[in-house]
Amino acid sequence: MRCYHRTNRADDILENGFRDGKGTYMTSMMLEGVFLSDRPLDENEGAHGLVVLKLEIPESVLVPYELVEEDKPYREFCVPAETVNQHGPPTIHEADFQGRSREFLLRMADRHKAAGRVSRAKVLREIQVPFLEHHGLLEEE
Repeated sequence: MRCYHRTNRADDILENGFRDGKGTYMTSMMLEGVFLSDRPLDENEGAHGLVVLKLEIPESVLVPYELVEEDKPYREFCVPAETVNQHGPPTIHEADFQGRSREFLLRMADRHKAAGRVSRAKVLREIQVPFLEHHGLLEEE
């Protein structure tokens, strides 16, 4: 089954594999593992990050870790990192701002900073632009 994971730690994951996260993640219970879904999720669905990674894991491996909720239009799993890493490495499915120019993104970061969104500007400058450059996903100039 194709699975997706949205993150701001894509380079680390691609180099070193997944690590377990821990939190309640919009549920009433403490969960530990790697959140995967059967389609790319966004912030409206509780997934945060600028990069979506994908990998193939047999459905039989995922089912015991499924987080079942009524009326949810997608499937979601919280799988131990050790299990996920046995089926990797993941590849890049998509990245926010993929195909944009470096200059455009740096101007966008400056606008975020001027508007008081300093952390957003920092993520663009220090994480997203270097990631896109490293993986050849910026617009050619």
